[in-house]
Amino acid sequence: MVISPEAAIKMLTSLIQDLNFQNKEIVIVGFSQGGFLAPLIAEKLKNVKKVICVGAAYRDDFWNPPFHYTVDALHGDQDEIISLERAQMTFSKIQAKGVQGTFQVVQGLAHTMNDEARNLLFQRIQEAFQ
Repeated sequence: MVISPEAAIKMLTSLIQDLNFQNKEIVIVGFSQGGFLAPLIAEKLKNVKKVICVGAAYRDDFWNPPFHYTVDALHGDQDEIISLERAQMTFSKIQAKGVQGTFQVVQGLAHTMNDEARNLLFQRIQEAFQ
């Protein structure tokens, strides 16, 4: 990372307060490098219900227990930026730290979103609030 994540964390937590969402249940979605930022924001907020990472790898040093949320991963088998193998391996490392959640492979998906990935993401968000 070239820029410290602290600036983004400060802006996002301020936005949540400005929108008066600090007492509402929150789902954090991080795409690619947003997957690095997601656990750092989740750690600062008490009302995160789920973190969903798309096309991401997982820095296990950014994921600190206790986890008051679940983590779902969506990753394309054709991702040319973050290989499926790397994503699965690093997700296993955060699971070893106590993260609960699922890793789902999206067939034919590169380092982007397609209709199937958008539908799966929408399903995961809906599931968080059921």
